[in-house]
Amino acid sequence: WAFGDYLYAVHLGVLYEIDTNGTATNRGSLGTTAGRVSMADNGTQLMIVDGTDGYIYNQSTHAFTTIASAFFANPTTCWWQDGYFLASFADSGRFQISASYDGTTWAALDFANAESAPDDLVAGVSHNSQVVLFGQSTAEFWTNTGAQDFPYSRVQGSTINWGLAARWSIGTIGDDLVYLAKNKRGEVQVVRLVGYQVQVISTPDMSTAINA
Repeated sequence: WAFGDYLYAVHLGVLYEIDTNGTATNRGSLGTTAGRVSMADNGTQLMIVDGTDGYIYNQSTHAFTTIASAFFANPTTCWWQDGYFLASFADSGRFQISASYDGTTWAALDFANAESAPDDLVAGVSHNSQVVLFGQSTAEFWTNTGAQDFPYSRVQGSTINWGLAARWSIGTIGDDLVYLAKNKRGEVQVVRLVGYQVQVISTPDMSTAINA
């Protein structure tokens, strides 16, 4: 993860801060040593989730802490938008938001559920000023309405009946998201998300190879 003048990487449970000379400095230890992590930053803090816990590294003070306050268990992905860190969780349609510009503070009631279908969330991302929540069989869009109790609300009529087939496959081409998607028949294809529409961009031969 590129953040300021540094690159951050997790290897065997250790967070390394790598400077422009390639020097790696140990900045903290996670509670796990295998699997993938998800990262996001808010300009001061770096958030990391490893599937079990969440962690915050403060780039200014070098403090590294495990998130404990009302943060749900088993976070799988994290992202940042409009001053908030957001996280999705395993075996759940739930996503949770942090306090504004403070990833160390979370409230037990500051969460919502992707509700257009009963599928669990696979990942979430911030894209074009909206939150995209990718489930196993659907994807839906949420936007910050500024409501006092909980600022995010689902965009009505935006649900896509394609699921995310691989959590770490999300990328971008120009202003569009690209990822491995699964349709209602269970077929996996490479798609491009243009607005609220899915465009298949893998060739028939490529799709056949992926599904094989």
